[in-house]
This record gives sequence, C-alpha cells and structure tokens, in this order.
Amino acid sequence: MALIKCKECGKEISDSAKRCPHCGFVYKKEKAKKEKSKAFKIIVPIISVISVFIVGIVSFILFTESIKHKQEEKLLDKIVGTWEYRKTSKTNGGISYDIITFSENKTFKKTSGFIYQGNDDFKYSYKGKIDVYANEDNDIFLYMEEDTDFHEHFQYNNDYDELYERDDTDGSLKQYYRTD
Repeated sequence: MALIKCKECGKEISDSAKRCPHCGFVYKKEKAKKEKSKAFKIIVPIISVISVFIVGIVSFILFTESIKHKQEEKLLDKIVGTWEYRKTSKTNGGISYDIITFSENKTFKKTSGFIYQGNDDFKYSYKGKIDVYANEDNDIFLYMEEDTDFHEHFQYNNDYDELYERDDTDGSLKQYYRTD
C-alpha cells in the first residue's frame, strides 16, 4: 500500500482509500477508471495476439492453396494433348484401343473401340470434365458428363512423361502413350 497526496487537500492518504480522511474528497470514480485502464491494458494485447494468430493461419491456408493450384495447373499443362492405349488380343488378333484427348479447360474426350480384321467392329466416345490433383501420385480423375457417379482414375508419371489408367478395383494399370 503506497501513500499518495489527496487531490483536494494535498495531505498524504492511502492509495486504496475511497475518500480522503482529512477533507472527505471521494475517489470512487477515479479508482473505477484505474480498473478499466488495467483491464484495457490486459485485453488489448490478448486480442492483438489472437488477431495476429488468426491472420497468420488464414495467410498460410491461402498460400498453401495457391501453391497447390499452381502445381495442378502445371500437371494439367503436362497432360494436355492426345494419348493412346492399344492392346492386341491373344485369342483373335483384334486390337482394342482407347484414345483420350485432354484440353486446357479441364475437359476430355475419350474414344474406345475394337478393330478386328481391319474393321472397326466396336466404337464409342464420351466426354466430360477432369479433376487434377498434384499429389505424390499425380492423380487425374475423369468424370463423364452424362453420368456424374462414373469416373476413371489416371496417374501421370512425371519422370517419363507417361500416363496410366488405374483400375480402382484390382489396381492394375493401362499405359497410354502420347500421340501428338
């Protein structure tokens, strides 16, 4: 407890006194101001720290998303073009094929068919949108326009500029080769 001078009479009084014992001057309002000032000195720094923390987290998330978006754009740029898969049947010598074309606007067209003795016996095409994920596997998902539940799963090998179609049921891969 410290001694202070009374603002009214100038005599020494306790700093915790609510009024001056000598002249009767009341200190209630001033003490309330002092308490508000102490609370303000505590709350403002806490709010400032929390605000800086929140701004930091939001900035980190936005920065991370920006990097991810740029990586996905690079992956899309690498796969844009026409890719082909061909396999010769061991039983009848026919050739099954898939030709897929990726465009810059995240769309694709895929044509599949079977050629037997020089005739295109079976052929169908479909188109849709592409979702690209620049993760460790460089996943690419194709979604048909007509059937949003149907998708095909591709992976791009960055080291060898190769595209694989992954069968999600058994994990097997079909390798596609660039034709453009």
